[in-house]
Amino acid sequence: MDDRMRMDDRKFGRNGPDRGSAYFPGSKPRANNAPQSLDHFKRGYKERKDMRDREEVFLLQHQQGPRGGGSGRHVKDWRRHEQLPDSMRKSDQPFILQGFNVTEWIERNANPHANVEAALGEAYQNYREAFQSGKAMTALIAAAARRRLIRLAQTCWRFMDKAGLEKNVFHYNAMISVTEKDKNLRAALDLLKEMDERGIEKNEITYSSAISACEKTGQWRVAIDLLDRMEREGSARSTIAYNAAISACEKGMVPTRACEVFQRMKRFGIEPSVVSYSALISAAEKG
Repeated sequence: MDDRMRMDDRKFGRNGPDRGSAYFPGSKPRANNAPQSLDHFKRGYKERKDMRDREEVFLLQHQQGPRGGGSGRHVKDWRRHEQLPDSMRKSDQPFILQGFNVTEWIERNANPHANVEAALGEAYQNYREAFQSGKAMTALIAAAARRRLIRLAQTCWRFMDKAGLEKNVFHYNAMISVTEKDKNLRAALDLLKEMDERGIEKNEITYSSAISACEKTGQWRVAIDLLDRMEREGSARSTIAYNAAISACEKGMVPTRACEVFQRMKRFGIEPSVVSYSALISAAEKG
């Protein structure tokens, strides 16, 4: 018997692991590409991030109206906008909007001692068109959310009221994303209530981000309630929102609820993703 085979026998026994017909002694085992434990959290985060990025890039390339878009067609068409510009793909590339360097401004004011409100006032005076269109504030809040600059995002939000800048669905989506990063579910729910009061229509990103905040805090009951609201209001249903709800049920250790959400997905004809199955399996393990 070959020395390598003897060594394998001593390590694993005669009935060692089945490595497949292509295995020969001394070769490296194949990489396991199956979803690993908790892998769906990372995958789910990437799904939501990609979705928000597509929305953000589309709206920044089209003129916004006061309620979130010049026309209903434009508000919906962002879902088909898959191509991200290099400035959004690479962190080392500055993102410049109508002459306003968003990346540079964020880096300059990320310091906790920076006078963010004064810096916003100066930028508003110098780049009035970018700010009055609503695009600059969307970009700033979204960039702050990505970098988890909670205080900076909150200051931007308050500045909009002081400057008389009207908020639309994209601003709220960006700010709800901030609350998700901050694990502040109460703030996310307050923003949803404010949208209702102002008559601002929600979309799937609104609900996906809010449900994700439930996932981060383990509030599965609230996640289910938001899913119910999304369905009642007729908002476009996305895999991401249901995945976040399944993950919230998993964190809450209620596998039966996770299975119910999964069945709802299939009932509405929504195609489950790898995240859906991975989260469901993890929920079953905990149950």
